[in-house]
Amino acid sequence: MTDQGVQFAGESAEYRDARRVLLQEERQLRLQLEHVAQLRRQLPPGRSVDQGYRFEGWRDGGPAAVPFEDLFALPDRSLVIYSYMFEGDGPPCPMCTAFLDSLDGVARQLSETVNLAVVAKASARVLDAWRASRGWSWLALYSEAGCGYSTDYFGEAPDGNRCAQAVARRRIPLRCRCVRARLLNSALQVSGRTS
Repeated sequence: MTDQGVQFAGESAEYRDARRVLLQEERQLRLQLEHVAQLRRQLPPGRSVDQGYRFEGWRDGGPAAVPFEDLFALPDRSLVIYSYMFEGDGPPCPMCTAFLDSLDGVARQLSETVNLAVVAKASARVLDAWRASRGWSWLALYSEAGCGYSTDYFGEAPDGNRCAQAVARRRIPLRCRCVRARLLNSALQVSGRTS
């Protein structure tokens, strides 16, 4: 970010000086953001996800049980889970819906590098009908009613639902070949790291 001698017609010297100060502050902010992103990427693995969460998807015209491990369509990739504020007995959160409208547009490309799942309290049948009404074709929506995931991972609070994002990575120990997922980032933002 530099003004490279650019000057707007009729601007004052006072404006140009203030603009230079602003550009310097923007440079510092960008450096700070880069530093925070690096710290996020260096976070050690968080707690093990071993509660046996079972979600419900909608497949072939009916509900289908989906264990947490099965959200990893690509086992060697991170799993990004978005908690959607939609209980099913009323309209969903309009901001969450707007976010998911745009996410559906890039979900196909994202699926090449990460596993992506959207969970909500609404039933699988309601979620499937809602997906169809929105024209979403790339998002994987799952009902998590009753499994406790949202309570455990910040998608639900005593005062109601909240949107949340979490990133998990599957760990496969070499000795026993059992599957365990580890939460990498308990912060509510996706770090952009895909492995």
